[in-house]
Amino acid sequence: SAFALIQKKTDQVFKYSRLAQDYDRYNVKAIQIEAVADRLAGYPAEAAEVLNRLIRMDPLSHFAGFEHYLSNPATENFNAFKDLIRNEFPEQTYLELAIFYHNLNLDREAAIFANAGYGRA
Repeated sequence: SAFALIQKKTDQVFKYSRLAQDYDRYNVKAIQIEAVADRLAGYPAEAAEVLNRLIRMDPLSHFAGFEHYLSNPATENFNAFKDLIRNEFPEQTYLELAIFYHNLNLDREAAIFANAGYGRA
């Protein structure tokens, strides 16, 4: 499903993401890709539903917080996302998220971290 997302074939993304989740309902990557595809396809209610499912599985999901910000890019949402990152190496979290989006050919999303100065030692 990641490959289909890179190629902007959202119909295939949904198909393969759901197949992956049929096999393993806790496949976090498939859930994340489905949420991104819903957001990109302009399905905010569906994206919110997928993110809520992810948060029920992982209440500290940094991905879900960032996707929430992307769906409603207000300063307070970005600050809420940042405030949830309280681990020892927050730069690592930002870098992992940036790599996730870059690998999906979503460099606009990945660049948000670089433009905000994250990942600098």
